[in-house]
Amino acid sequence: MQKNSNTVTYDGFYADRRGQPPLITIAPPIQIFHPVFQEFSDRIDSPTFEPDEAALSIVSELMPLVSKIPPSEEHALEKLRPLLGCLLGRYVGSVSSTGKRTPDGMVLKVADNYVVPLLTVEYKRAFGEGGCDPSTQASFSVREFLASAQVCGFYVFYA
Repeated sequence: MQKNSNTVTYDGFYADRRGQPPLITIAPPIQIFHPVFQEFSDRIDSPTFEPDEAALSIVSELMPLVSKIPPSEEHALEKLRPLLGCLLGRYVGSVSSTGKRTPDGMVLKVADNYVVPLLTVEYKRAFGEGGCDPSTQASFSVREFLASAQVCGFYVFYA
Protein backbone atom coordinates (compact mmCIF):
# COMPACT_ATOMS: atom_id res chain seq x y z
CA MET A 1 0.00 0.00 0.00
CA GLN A 2 2.74 2.48 0.92
CA LYS A 3 4.76 1.60 -2.19
CA ASN A 4 1.91 2.49 -4.54
CA SER A 5 1.75 6.23 -5.31
CA ASN A 6 -2.05 5.99 -5.64
CA THR A 7 -2.60 4.61 -2.12
CA VAL A 8 0.36 5.96 -0.15
CA THR A 9 -0.38 7.72 3.16
CA TYR A 10 1.67 10.87 3.68
CA ASP A 11 2.32 11.90 7.27
CA GLY A 12 2.33 15.66 6.69
CA PHE A 13 6.04 16.11 7.37
CA TYR A 14 8.91 16.83 5.04
CA ALA A 15 12.69 16.83 5.23
CA ASP A 16 14.38 20.15 4.49
CA ARG A 17 17.31 19.37 2.19
CA ARG A 18 18.91 22.85 2.04
CA GLY A 19 18.40 24.22 -1.44
CA GLN A 20 16.93 21.04 -2.90
CA PRO A 21 13.21 20.28 -3.16
CA PRO A 22 11.83 19.04 0.17
CA LEU A 23 11.59 15.29 0.61
CA ILE A 24 7.99 14.39 1.45
CA THR A 25 7.77 11.65 4.05
CA ILE A 26 5.21 8.88 4.29
CA ALA A 27 3.60 7.37 7.35
CA PRO A 28 4.38 3.79 8.37
CA PRO A 29 1.69 1.31 7.33
CA ILE A 30 -1.06 1.43 9.93
CA GLN A 31 -1.27 -2.36 9.99
CA ILE A 32 1.93 -2.57 12.04
CA PHE A 33 0.22 -0.94 15.03
CA HIS A 34 -2.57 -3.48 15.53
CA PRO A 35 -4.00 -6.45 13.56
CA VAL A 36 -7.45 -4.83 13.49
CA PHE A 37 -6.13 -2.29 10.96
CA GLN A 38 -5.16 -5.10 8.58
CA GLU A 39 -8.63 -6.58 8.97
CA PHE A 40 -10.14 -3.16 8.23
CA SER A 41 -7.98 -2.79 5.10
CA ASP A 42 -8.98 -6.25 3.92
CA ARG A 43 -12.69 -5.48 4.38
CA ILE A 44 -12.46 -2.11 2.60
CA ASP A 45 -10.65 -3.71 -0.35
CA SER A 46 -13.28 -6.43 -0.68
CA PRO A 47 -15.50 -6.04 -3.79
CA THR A 48 -18.53 -6.98 -1.65
CA PHE A 49 -17.94 -4.18 0.89
CA GLU A 50 -20.89 -1.81 1.26
CA PRO A 51 -20.35 1.02 3.76
CA ASP A 52 -23.05 1.81 6.29
CA GLU A 53 -24.65 5.16 5.37
CA ALA A 54 -24.99 6.29 9.01
CA ALA A 55 -21.32 5.48 9.69
CA LEU A 56 -20.28 7.37 6.52
CA SER A 57 -22.17 10.42 7.72
CA ILE A 58 -20.43 10.35 11.11
CA VAL A 59 -17.01 9.69 9.57
CA SER A 60 -17.50 12.61 7.16
CA GLU A 61 -17.82 14.87 10.24
CA LEU A 62 -15.04 13.11 12.14
CA MET A 63 -12.30 13.21 9.49
CA PRO A 64 -12.01 17.02 9.16
CA LEU A 65 -11.91 17.26 12.96
CA VAL A 66 -9.02 14.81 13.34
CA SER A 67 -7.19 16.16 10.28
CA LYS A 68 -6.70 19.70 11.53
CA ILE A 69 -4.69 21.04 14.43
CA PRO A 70 -7.24 22.77 16.70
CA PRO A 71 -6.40 25.69 19.02
CA SER A 72 -6.97 23.51 22.09
CA GLU A 73 -7.16 19.81 22.83
CA GLU A 74 -10.24 20.20 25.05
CA HIS A 75 -12.15 22.10 22.33
CA ALA A 76 -11.47 19.25 19.88
CA LEU A 77 -12.44 16.60 22.44
CA GLU A 78 -15.83 18.27 23.01
CA LYS A 79 -16.62 17.46 19.36
CA LEU A 80 -14.63 14.22 19.10
CA ARG A 81 -16.18 12.28 22.02
CA PRO A 82 -19.83 12.51 20.81
CA LEU A 83 -18.87 11.59 17.23
CA LEU A 84 -16.88 8.57 18.40
CA GLY A 85 -19.79 7.62 20.64
CA CYS A 86 -22.23 7.72 17.72
CA LEU A 87 -19.86 5.72 15.55
CA LEU A 88 -19.29 3.08 18.24
CA GLY A 89 -22.83 3.06 19.59
CA ARG A 90 -21.53 3.68 23.13
CA TYR A 91 -21.01 6.67 25.39
CA VAL A 92 -17.43 7.97 25.25
CA GLY A 93 -16.87 10.07 28.35
CA SER A 94 -14.15 11.75 30.28
CA VAL A 95 -13.30 9.65 33.31
CA SER A 96 -11.86 11.41 36.35
CA SER A 97 -8.81 9.84 37.87
CA THR A 98 -7.51 9.97 41.41
CA GLY A 99 -3.92 10.09 40.17
CA LYS A 100 -2.05 12.26 37.70
CA ARG A 101 -3.49 10.71 34.55
CA THR A 102 -6.96 11.25 33.16
CA PRO A 103 -7.72 9.76 29.76
CA ASP A 104 -9.27 12.02 27.12
CA GLY A 105 -12.13 9.56 26.82
CA MET A 106 -13.10 6.09 27.91
CA VAL A 107 -15.79 3.55 27.10
CA LEU A 108 -16.66 1.49 30.15
CA LYS A 109 -18.73 -1.64 30.66
CA VAL A 110 -20.06 -3.04 33.90
CA ALA A 111 -19.89 -6.84 33.94
CA ASP A 112 -20.77 -8.81 37.07
CA ASN A 113 -20.16 -5.72 39.25
CA TYR A 114 -16.76 -5.13 37.65
CA VAL A 115 -16.02 -1.93 35.79
CA VAL A 116 -14.12 -2.81 32.62
CA PRO A 117 -12.51 -0.27 30.27
CA LEU A 118 -13.26 -1.27 26.66
CA LEU A 119 -11.65 1.71 24.93
CA THR A 120 -9.34 4.51 25.98
CA VAL A 121 -9.01 7.68 23.91
CA GLU A 122 -5.84 9.76 24.00
CA TYR A 123 -5.81 12.69 21.61
CA LYS A 124 -2.83 14.74 20.48
CA ARG A 125 -3.24 17.83 18.36
CA ALA A 126 -0.05 17.14 16.40
CA PHE A 127 2.63 14.49 16.13
CA GLY A 128 5.44 15.32 18.54
CA GLU A 129 3.33 17.56 20.74
CA GLY A 130 4.53 17.55 24.35
CA GLY A 131 3.86 14.78 26.84
CA CYS A 132 4.15 11.07 26.15
CA ASP A 133 3.16 9.09 23.15
CA PRO A 134 -0.65 8.63 23.12
CA SER A 135 -0.43 4.82 23.30
CA THR A 136 1.85 5.06 26.35
CA GLN A 137 -0.44 7.65 27.91
CA ALA A 138 -3.48 5.43 27.31
CA SER A 139 -1.85 2.39 28.86
CA PHE A 140 -0.89 4.33 32.00
CA SER A 141 -4.40 5.82 32.20
CA VAL A 142 -5.97 2.36 32.05
CA ARG A 143 -3.52 1.02 34.61
CA GLU A 144 -4.29 3.89 36.97
CA PHE A 145 -8.05 3.47 36.42
CA LEU A 146 -7.89 -0.24 37.20
CA ALA A 147 -5.89 0.46 40.35
CA SER A 148 -8.36 3.14 41.48
CA ALA A 149 -10.84 2.78 44.34
CA GLN A 150 -13.62 2.02 41.80
CA VAL A 151 -12.09 -1.33 40.93
CA CYS A 152 -9.41 -1.79 43.58
CA GLY A 153 -9.07 -5.34 44.79
CA PHE A 154 -10.21 -6.89 41.51
CA TYR A 155 -6.87 -6.51 39.72
CA VAL A 156 -3.32 -6.88 40.92
CA PHE A 157 -0.49 -4.96 39.27
CA TYR A 158 3.22 -5.38 39.65
CA ALA A 159 5.42 -2.39 38.97
